Amino acid sequence: MTNTTKLNHPKSICFVLSTPFTLNVFLLDHLNALADYFTVTVCVNLSYYPLSKRLDERIKVINIAINRKISPFSDIKTVFELFNIFRNNQFDAVHCITPKAILLGTLASYFAKIPNRIISFTGQFWANHRGIKRFFFKHLDRLPILLANHYLADSRSQVDYLRSEGLLGRQSIEVFGHGSIAGVDLKRFNLDPTARAAKRVEVGDNEKDFIFLFVGRIARDKGITDLLKAFEGVRGSRTDIKLWMVGPDEEGIISSMTRMPEGVKWLGSTEYPEDVMKAADLMILPSYREGFGVVIIEAAACGVPTVAYNIVGVKDAIVPNQTGLLVELKNIENLISAMRFLETNKEMLYLMRVNGIERANKFFDSKKITNYWIFFYNKMLSNQLSVE
Repeated sequence: MTNTTKLNHPKSICFVLSTPFTLNVFLLDHLNALADYFTVTVCVNLSYYPLSKRLDERIKVINIAINRKISPFSDIKTVFELFNIFRNNQFDAVHCITPKAILLGTLASYFAKIPNRIISFTGQFWANHRGIKRFFFKHLDRLPILLANHYLADSRSQVDYLRSEGLLGRQSIEVFGHGSIAGVDLKRFNLDPTARAAKRVEVGDNEKDFIFLFVGRIARDKGITDLLKAFEGVRGSRTDIKLWMVGPDEEGIISSMTRMPEGVKWLGSTEYPEDVMKAADLMILPSYREGFGVVIIEAAACGVPTVAYNIVGVKDAIVPNQTGLLVELKNIENLISAMRFLETNKEMLYLMRVNGIERANKFFDSKKITNYWIFFYNKMLSNQLSVE
């Protein structure tokens, strides 16, 4: 429980995000909690995705056209718009999250002379690219790092990676607890056999079916092509193996398909991923880059292990052979083998379920992460708060 004395002049924080999806999935409860202590504003592109109706009404939302792709004219215009917002509001801190928002928001906040400029590393766009594209975007990331003065990352392996790539020198970078900027709301994400049965009936599958699950953006860097190939390899001619895909079709991958592969169901986007997680048997996350992979911990709290590529961030979310399996990046045959192994090995699957629930409850309770957020800003902005 969090207590505080009421402040006559609360400090102000502005969060800059590319898409409401990030806010809805990772930050919603934390921002709502921060609104008890600070004046909170969010600058976000509302055209990408609906903003959650659960966002606290005290939080001011400003629609700003942050394009996720490089668009020089639009990006320069956005920097000036953000600069004017920051200069007019004189925020005590500007916190930028997601790659494009970090670049544009940090530039604008630096020139607007915002005293506390924070960036959160949640995965590097250039990590799996090669040649000139990797060189360009990697060195572009150096600019906000030079202009910011506070740094957060959502996994320890990401910190190690950034240092090994020479992007971070002596800068102090903080990781909350065991990782994740979000944690898991254990009141929502938990084992629930009744909910499991009900969701399967709703979707049109039965209890005997083995359900693979993907939750996240339907995008190429999430390994969607690998996922579909691996599922087809595992399923073969069987009809009792299904794949549920849940998330926004950001790149039009689903809409461009002439037909959905047999056994695959796209359930669209949801603000309640716990409903599908409680009904699934195994999460598959063949993402090419992640900051942490909080869906892995959410699924674990629901008793669902994960098979994922062994990449920075994700390796912090899975304990290999205990709460899930890690396989070589882009190795579809290994992905198929891991999926088949857990689909057929019920005893191992059960042990991973038990281990995953225990670990999620012990280390990743979202209430603990919320307290980390409050302490972080309390320390930075020198507000005299007490958190119990």
